[in-house]
Amino acid sequence: MEFRKISREFDVTINTQGDLVPAAADILYLQGESMFTMHRRSDVHDSWIRTYPGWRYALYRAYFTPYAWYLDRVMPSCLQDSSVVLANSSYSATIVEKQMGVKADVIHPPVDTAKFSYPPEAPKEKVVISVGRFSAEKGYEIIPRIARLCRAYEFVIAGTVTSRAVVDKLEREISSSGLSNVRIMMNVPVGRLRSLYAQAQFYLHTHPTEPFGMTVVEGMSASCIPLVPKSGGPWYDITGRGKYGIGYSDETDAARAILNLGEREASEMRVLAKRRSEIFSETRYKREIAGIVERLYGPYSSGRRRRHHR
Repeated sequence: MEFRKISREFDVTINTQGDLVPAAADILYLQGESMFTMHRRSDVHDSWIRTYPGWRYALYRAYFTPYAWYLDRVMPSCLQDSSVVLANSSYSATIVEKQMGVKADVIHPPVDTAKFSYPPEAPKEKVVISVGRFSAEKGYEIIPRIARLCRAYEFVIAGTVTSRAVVDKLEREISSSGLSNVRIMMNVPVGRLRSLYAQAQFYLHTHPTEPFGMTVVEGMSASCIPLVPKSGGPWYDITGRGKYGIGYSDETDAARAILNLGEREASEMRVLAKRRSEIFSETRYKREIAGIVERLYGPYSSGRRRRHHR
């Protein structure tokens, strides 16, 4: 109700949190998996059952079921009343169409590709990096299993801590396995993260149902070779099903990809990854959003007031 009241003050309204705040707008942008985990008709839902088994998933359902009930009743009219419905990846768009019967246009979110930029011809080390929140759905538990098969490589898991329990569990698994080639780095500053990206030969993504995967693009901008599950936005949208990176099905598959990649092939793939990352830039995002606004309302005129509200 408040959003509708505010929207009257603006020429164009953009709801960038459409899967969390079901309010109609000129442009409705669905960019997360929150909506998808509540429905039993998606692989995202299945993945969360595996991530949070037993009583933990029961608590999750108890917490979100009232919201899911509300969402199911308001989302159809929200989609219908919005002029344009966007999804952050073709993977997300497929789920939106399957669950809601609406075909969404795809605009990938903007990534600051300049922040971690590193030339593909520069030297790299035998480092495999993973970056993201320390939360259960990220699937970091596969990393020690891969590291056990790749003893010559150092594995770095860097990110912000949203669940200390996840960190503690990872540390126990690393310790019990006797692994000396896995490092956990919490709340890493940007400067240090830039250095880690520059060192790493591979960027390892572990979340199998990631809607998009901005850190994958960050790694590619630093000329890391992306190694991603054969599912989700990183596989379909970012690496083009293996054209700009490597897909894996399990830890053995991932370890084989790391160990068997020749230097010549690795050099070529770093160039491809770096080049691919540039299509996800902030400049491209702004241009595509501006194109949609012009499609709806015509070219921008300096004599006409146009403001965006998020």
